[in-house]
Amino acid sequence: MRILLKIFLMALVLFSVSESFAIKPRTTYEQDPGQMNVNYKTNKIKVDSATTLNSWYLQPVINRKNVTVIISNGDYGNMGNFMLNGVTLYDLGYDVVMYDYRGFGASSDFATDTNLLFHQEYVDDLRAVHNFYKRQNPGRKYVLMGLSMGTIISTIYIGADSLENQLFVYDGFVNSIDHALNTINRSKHKSLKAPIDDAVYDKYIAALSPGKGLIFNGSRDNICRLEAAVQESFEVVNYEGGHLQGFYKLSENGITGSLYNKYINEFIRKN
Repeated sequence: MRILLKIFLMALVLFSVSESFAIKPRTTYEQDPGQMNVNYKTNKIKVDSATTLNSWYLQPVINRKNVTVIISNGDYGNMGNFMLNGVTLYDLGYDVVMYDYRGFGASSDFATDTNLLFHQEYVDDLRAVHNFYKRQNPGRKYVLMGLSMGTIISTIYIGADSLENQLFVYDGFVNSIDHALNTINRSKHKSLKAPIDDAVYDKYIAALSPGKGLIFNGSRDNICRLEAAVQESFEVVNYEGGHLQGFYKLSENGITGSLYNKYINEFIRKN
C-alpha cells in the first residue's frame, strides 16, 4: 500500500510543481499521515488571537534520532502535498514536523494576496511552530527544511531571530527575490510582487551560518539560480532537473527520494 501511495503522491507533487510561483492554497488534504501508516499527532498551534495553525507531528517508534526536521512548504496546495518527503524522513528515524501556513489546509483563514511571492506573516507562522515544538520537546536538535517559498520564509526567520548555527536543508532556494520576480513575471506573464527586495533579503542570507546548509540545486531551475557566494558557503547537491524535482530525480533502486535522503542524513550526521 505504501508503494501505491508513493506513486500517487509523486504524480500529485509533480503536477503541483508546475502550478508554483503564485500563492495557491488548498484547504482540503489529498493525503494525511493516517493513510501512510505512521505514528503521528495533530497539533493546533496558536500564533496570535486570530491565527491557529494545523500541524502534523510524525514521531518514529523505532530507531528514533534526537533530531526533528521542520518542513516549510512552497506556495501551493498544503502540507498534504509533501507527505512523501515527511514519511521518508520518518522512516529514517527523524521526528518530522509538518505544518500549514495561515490560509492553507486546516489552518486559520487568511486574506491571501495571490499576486505576492510570499506573505511576511508566514515567518510568524514558522516562528510559532518552531517555538511550540521546542517547548514540547526540549533538548532536541532542529533542522529547518525549506521547499521553494519555504526557503524564503526559513531564511528570513533564521536571520531575523539571529539563530546562530541553525542547520537548514533547502530545495529550490530562492536566494534572490529580485531575480525570481523578474524571471517569473517575464516568462509566465505575471505581475507578482514581494514585500521585500534583495536590499533587505541579502541581509538575511548573510546571517546564515556558512557550512550549516545543504542545498539541492536543479540544473534547469532558472528561477532559483544560485549566486556564487551561496555555492561557496554551503554544501550544494546539483542534479539534472527543474524546480523542486530533486526528491524524485535523486532516487536509487526504484525507491523514491532514497539518494536525496542519503544526502540529508549524512549532512545532519556531520553537523
